[in-house]
Amino acid sequence: MLKRIIKKVKSVLYKRKFQNQSTKDVFTSIFETNYWGDRDSVSGEGSNLEQTKHLRSELINILNQYHIKSILDIPCGDFHWMSRLDLKDVKYVGGDIVDSLIDTNRKNYSTDQKSFKVLDIIEDKLPTVDIVFVRDCLVHLSDENIKKAFQNIKKSESKYLLTTSFIKQVGNKDIITGDWRPINLQLAPYNLPKPIATIDEKSSESGGKFADKSLLLWLIKDLPDS
Repeated sequence: MLKRIIKKVKSVLYKRKFQNQSTKDVFTSIFETNYWGDRDSVSGEGSNLEQTKHLRSELINILNQYHIKSILDIPCGDFHWMSRLDLKDVKYVGGDIVDSLIDTNRKNYSTDQKSFKVLDIIEDKLPTVDIVFVRDCLVHLSDENIKKAFQNIKKSESKYLLTTSFIKQVGNKDIITGDWRPINLQLAPYNLPKPIATIDEKSSESGGKFADKSLLLWLIKDLPDS
């Protein structure tokens, strides 16, 4: 009981700290302190090999079905689980706002087909690719920053967006950037249309509390303008 109280107090104090930081500083701090506390990946429990086992095979199916030849993975995090995928026929760009993550990924994973860039999904110009892959990102952004991210993705003139949504959530709430909550992107204030494909991640994160965690695929041209 005491440990849970201490953990909650620390979480509240940390989130207050987010209010006075830039988006870059927020996520750099999260990375440097391993804030999400996963043993395998600094990107959190959702990025370990157990939680991505089903996703890895389903993602390859999507890439093949929609003839994907280029992908922007943003944020790419530590590239832990993605490094297990066979992407030999796909030009891969990993983008992340944390400089040290990108430096490490460049040293460990760069090839002729794989490159890594410091990119802010909200503000930076994004490359034009077949598919923009945004997993476990928007759940950490405020509503305002989610809308900015969508508009920035549209500006890239890429074809598809594949991103996280909790499809059984009946409502959405706002947060400060750096916090977390499940979001259903088909509900207000996002109001995205029916997706053209869905990947059920079969998630058991948080003891299965969010088993509806999915990746939804849209044509970027169909995203709302605001």
